[in-house]
Amino acid sequence: MYYGRAVVVVYKLNSLACLGGAFMSQGERHDACDRGLLDFDSTLDDLASGLDELRSLQVKLSIERNRRVPINRLPIEILSMIFAVRANSILDDMPDPCSTRHPVLPLSQTCSLWRDICLSRPFLWKQVDLGSVSMPLMELILSRGDESPLEFARCRGAHLPSIVDRIESILDRVEHL
Repeated sequence: MYYGRAVVVVYKLNSLACLGGAFMSQGERHDACDRGLLDFDSTLDDLASGLDELRSLQVKLSIERNRRVPINRLPIEILSMIFAVRANSILDDMPDPCSTRHPVLPLSQTCSLWRDICLSRPFLWKQVDLGSVSMPLMELILSRGDESPLEFARCRGAHLPSIVDRIESILDRVEHL
């Protein structure tokens, strides 16, 4: 719809430039071109508005599609408990205990519902693996954990001196070290 209108406006502009010279004075050609350019600008604005509408509809469709996924029909409390099991895997005997990511990060990046759940449940962010966490990731985990008690784990090879100062500033939140 919008695309067809843009093609018509461009065609009109080309027609004015090529054929209009024989039948119009220079002033009339300029006026016609100005009207054509204004029409073209209006069409571009309509196209931009249409694109914004399509993007909005795409987001709504994505949200609705995610709502229909069977796991997302579970109550939020149940999903939170499932996420807590995954979050607690830092201290468990997992296949990759020194992963460079917090176990809740992939959950929080799955869909908007899961992100909302992860961000609204500070207890999911209570564990910090000192062996694999970078300082920016540690700050992110601490901020998402709000004032929740913290548990620290340490994989082999962790270089603690670089983060000891930061840990000292939050010792009142440490529940397990």
